[in-house]
Amino acid sequence: MCIRRTLANGRIAGLISGLGVASADAVYGLIIAFGFTFVADLLNANNVILSMIGAAVLLYMGWGILRSHPPSPDDPITTIDRRGLFGMYASTFFLALTNPITMAYFASVFVNANIDSAGEPWLAALIVFGVFMGSMIWWTFLSVAVSVLRDRFRYEWLLWINRISGIAILIFAVVLLFT
Repeated sequence: MCIRRTLANGRIAGLISGLGVASADAVYGLIIAFGFTFVADLLNANNVILSMIGAAVLLYMGWGILRSHPPSPDDPITTIDRRGLFGMYASTFFLALTNPITMAYFASVFVNANIDSAGEPWLAALIVFGVFMGSMIWWTFLSVAVSVLRDRFRYEWLLWINRISGIAILIFAVVLLFT
């Protein structure tokens, strides 16, 4: 999504999409780091529902990407308003939140790091901040690299990227439905 949005709408769209994922990573990190057991229990109790919602969103997105035609490198970058940017942020944020594997990953990080958020809250907060910043650095790098290389992509390559991305997202959705 980040790559596609960067190609279609420019670097800011890719960055905002990445910010949504990084924010969801930070939320999961906070939940695990500070033992928000109520929220963690709620997410775990509704894991199947969240997975189904995430799979449905992925199916919808994957099908849409598979059928869509990418922008030509000669096309001007489409401008987007604030509401469109918020929608980009919200869609990646909520999609990332529906991924239960993320919570399991953060739980393993905090368990393996042996961090006691009650005794060392500053260390837990520092790790959550590091997770957010690391994620944002990745999404920034990806958005900038794609926007710089945008003019070098041939339309046929972009069409194949769309097809492969759409199929990959559809496969992830089906896997999410059956796991």
